[in-house]
Amino acid sequence: MDFRRDLALKCHHAAGQDEVASRRVSGQVKLNLTSGVVCDMLASQQNSSFTPKVKTLPGGKMQRQSGGSAYLVPMVEHTFRILEVLSGSSTEVRLKEIVSQAKVGPTSTFRILRTLAKLGYIDHDAGTGKYRLTSKIRDLARWSQLGPSLHQIARPFLESLRSQFNETVNLAVLEDGAIVYVEILQSSETFRMAAAVGSRAPIHSTALGKAIAAHIPQERLDEILSRCPWTRFTRRTITKPRDFIQVLAEVRRQGYARDDEEDEHGGSCIASPIRNASTGHAVAGISVSGPTHRIRAKRNAIIAELRRASSAIGQSLEQTS
Repeated sequence: MDFRRDLALKCHHAAGQDEVASRRVSGQVKLNLTSGVVCDMLASQQNSSFTPKVKTLPGGKMQRQSGGSAYLVPMVEHTFRILEVLSGSSTEVRLKEIVSQAKVGPTSTFRILRTLAKLGYIDHDAGTGKYRLTSKIRDLARWSQLGPSLHQIARPFLESLRSQFNETVNLAVLEDGAIVYVEILQSSETFRMAAAVGSRAPIHSTALGKAIAAHIPQERLDEILSRCPWTRFTRRTITKPRDFIQVLAEVRRQGYARDDEEDEHGGSCIASPIRNASTGHAVAGISVSGPTHRIRAKRNAIIAELRRASSAIGQSLEQTS
């Protein structure tokens, strides 16, 4: 019997069934497939170059398959629908409301929300049962916009700072409540301070963390502080939220932040925020770090150059956006 005719007969027979069929695929994996997908599998098993032109709809009806639809992943589509509902709400949202607005089944919605919460993209208030986005997903979007242009614009200023002071110069962004180093130019000194590109650092013990945290929206700051572990690294580390908030007020007045052996014994750092020229909010930060005795000796000059460089980078970013 001709293959296509044989396949059509099998599809027609499968389409008339409401039961779920089980097939052995490649003799190893057993999959449960709806009748419409059975036809696709039969075709791929018999002739990998043949693409079925029909798919089964509820009730056994057949419809031509539109180009590319076979490659869609429903769970991914559902996830983004749920994220759009949460991003479009100014308040926390209940599961029932998300199900209704996203047009996704309650079981799938619940599982997607639990997964997003585990990954840190949403928060779930167990008391109210409501959900909301965290800053992590906003950080992803923000970094995707800034990424290439931030590196390109900041690089000459970072090189200039290293050349002037021969200390390690850092460029970092705030991501999911922590500082992430995206560019590091190391000092040529044998004794120097240096992290690794891509590494993370807490906001409460670092100059970069303070510099950026002092210039972000209050709602985002509150969320980050509520999740901060407040780990003590040295005897100088700030471990109380109210003390940290007071320091942030000082950072706003001065235009720079300091880490005076708060993150590591013998090491100090001075940082300045890179701010959006329109909103005033920090999008990143730059810093100069090194052994405490050397940083203290150059402190005033470092502060002046950091403020000049961060301001120039912010203005350049605004012009290219």
